[in-house]
Amino acid sequence: DSYSGLHLYVIRLHLDKISKTHLEVFNGMREAGILVNLHYIPVHLQPYYQEMGFKEGQFPEAEQYYKKLSVCLCSQP
Repeated sequence: DSYSGLHLYVIRLHLDKISKTHLEVFNGMREAGILVNLHYIPVHLQPYYQEMGFKEGQFPEAEQYYKKLSVCLCSQP
C-alpha cells in the first residue's frame, strides 16, 4: 500500500472559455493567496535540449498543453 503526499494539484485552464489570459489567472491566484507555480516545462524547451538544437514549435501539442497548465502547491496539515 502507498499514500500520495498530495502536495501538487494540476489545473488545466480552458482559456478559450474565459476572458482572461493564463498570466492573469496565475497572478490572480497568487494575489488570492493560492500557492501556485508553473511546472512541467516541455522537455524540448529546457535550456539543455535547446542547446542540442530543439526549438519551439517542434512539439506543438506539448507546448499548447503547457500554456494551459498551472500547478497548485498544497500543504498537508
